[in-house]
Amino acid sequence: MRERVVSLTNKFLNSEHAKWQFLRHAAVGGSGVIVNYFLFLTLREHYGFSTLQASLIVHAVLISYIFPLQKYFTFTSSLESWKQIRRFLINDMIYISMDFTMSWLFIDLLGLHPWLGKFIALALLTPMSFMIQKYWVFDKPLPAGLKDTHIADRE
Repeated sequence: MRERVVSLTNKFLNSEHAKWQFLRHAAVGGSGVIVNYFLFLTLREHYGFSTLQASLIVHAVLISYIFPLQKYFTFTSSLESWKQIRRFLINDMIYISMDFTMSWLFIDLLGLHPWLGKFIALALLTPMSFMIQKYWVFDKPLPAGLKDTHIADRE
């Protein structure tokens, strides 16, 4: 597992295309972070929702626009959508669980102000989200006859 993480990290660091994808992911994800952050705070601080309730509502809103933007803008994927939707939802369930757990830990357990606790949680989750979406959700097999130089080096 460690070798796979190192390999993917090296592949990312040596790819200009992946760096542009990360910037597009950051733009789409940045809009999601802004919506996540302010909607969460509004629901929690002004409407009295619990951390769990606010997290679930926020993620339901985010799924509706993040998936198409990541699919077509960030990763320019034209592959069959149902497989990607399933993977995206699995990824998002993990993300939601981690986001809620971290938000709960930082805000409810450690007593940090909600804006700070949510900020820390999102800062930790964003790079993980990019890597999972790039290499699992929207992963494209290379066209026949082409080899990834990093994979070829390991063979």
